[in-house]
Amino acid sequence: MDLRLNSKETDGTDPYDTLAYIVGSRYRRLIVSELSSGPSNPTKIAETHDIHVSHVSRGLGELADRDVVSAYGTDSRTRLYRLTEHGETVATLLDEYEEGEND
Repeated sequence: MDLRLNSKETDGTDPYDTLAYIVGSRYRRLIVSELSSGPSNPTKIAETHDIHVSHVSRGLGELADRDVVSAYGTDSRTRLYRLTEHGETVATLLDEYEEGEND
């Protein structure tokens, strides 16, 4: 009998597929790492990592499409982003992945 757990979450999203997608972009990696500390807005993320806000905004849109982040607020200047439940799972995997890279 095979007792291996299915890696897909209840909504059918495979966190390892999402991890592979995130690892493919420096900006997506920075965003997920930043949001693992708590909600933030694009301007603050851009300033913290000295990158252009357009890169952050594009990355947030891509991550929202993959259910990694969700936005709160209507004004683009004050909109906050946070990790979804799926995003938190992937952020944990990203931490483990990055620790393995540094070994």
